[in-house]
Amino acid sequence: MTPKEREMEIRLDILSSLARSQRALADMLEGIAALTLDSPEAAEQLRRQAEVLVRHQTVLAEKLYGIRISLIVKGKPGKVWLSGKLRRGAGCGCRRK
Repeated sequence: MTPKEREMEIRLDILSSLARSQRALADMLEGIAALTLDSPEAAEQLRRQAEVLVRHQTVLAEKLYGIRISLIVKGKPGKVWLSGKLRRGAGCGCRRK
């Protein structure tokens, strides 16, 4: 086995481990969800701990594959930006009929 093949095998093993961890976390959350219905504080603590675990796994996956995995961020979208060349009436030489 070449060093590159060995490296790819190790990466695949780590990725498989991350997938198993995500499945295990989902199973645990489903099991605990019923218990936390009566306790909003426990539910919030569980949510925070799950977020920490997901962040750690994301960083590991990013370092493993050298790519950036963006998390979905909710909030107010930014202002739309268009280049001056693309704005209507900016003298770009194109005309609409």
